[in-house]
Amino acid sequence: KIIVVNQKGGVGKSTISVNLAAWFRVIQDRSTIVLDYDPHGSSSTWLTDAKEIGVIAQHHPIDEAGGRRWLLTARTLLRRATEVHDVVIADLTWTAHTDPEFLLGFDLVLVPSGVSEIELAATTGFVERNGWVFDQKNRQLNAVPTLVICPSRIKSEQMLDHAFGQARFNV
Repeated sequence: KIIVVNQKGGVGKSTISVNLAAWFRVIQDRSTIVLDYDPHGSSSTWLTDAKEIGVIAQHHPIDEAGGRRWLLTARTLLRRATEVHDVVIADLTWTAHTDPEFLLGFDLVLVPSGVSEIELAATTGFVERNGWVFDQKNRQLNAVPTLVICPSRIKSEQMLDHAFGQARFNV
């Protein structure tokens, strides 16, 4: 169970989600579903419009007015998808109304970020506000999701001398 998430739009969440789903389905021959929780529905639209490769795409946008009700629905959808598919990938733009507990349902949390100041600030803010989710010593749960902050839409030379390579996170 993988979630690709950031509060900043345009950092590559949907692109990473659909390419990762295609890799698991085509290269690894694993039953794969993308749960597109993003209001724009880019992942599910791209997969629906692309050449059929066997990846299932479902669009379930967050209803911010629903609050905890959305969390319960999203968890149910995740559980059901996990029962049927080998790999579940969720695409989500984080908002102030999204409950951090939702991250606990995943094995891997991918947070894509570019190197612009605004993207790094959004990524750092997301990690700092939700860092407790990844901290084993503060939790009594069996599994802690693995956090991966992944550079996206950047060139390798930018990694050598840019702030992304020097960024420090509290987890």
